[in-house]
Amino acid sequence: MFERFGLLERHYSSDIARLRGIEEGGTLFRVLGQSPCPLCGASPAHQGGAAECEGNIDAIVVAARSEISKVEQLRSELGVTVGELQRESEVFDKRLPGVEAELVTVSNELDRLVAPKLKQARATYAELANRKGLSGNR
Repeated sequence: MFERFGLLERHYSSDIARLRGIEEGGTLFRVLGQSPCPLCGASPAHQGGAAECEGNIDAIVVAARSEISKVEQLRSELGVTVGELQRESEVFDKRLPGVEAELVTVSNELDRLVAPKLKQARATYAELANRKGLSGNR
């Protein structure tokens, strides 16, 4: 489970890096001003107006920031979950030797209580099987 959560963390990091690249690219496009549109390639003279592409750089930057925020929240929640699981695992690791010792004690007590009765029941069964075998041979 920890390996899968590690893989998920790497995906979150990769998503954030990709979204930051989109955010940075959109921001630079606006700051640098007159350059070809990064979405459709239109030259500055052909940007805007009726020939405008449907790409809205500002909306894309805002969307990227929003997605970054969502992924960072998910990554934060994942960190909390992993921390809780690690603490839980440590508690189980500490309790395990005691539980194993208790199991050995209960098993020994069960053997002590049941073994004599089981031995007696086997002896009785063997005796009955013997008698039935002898009466069947006559």
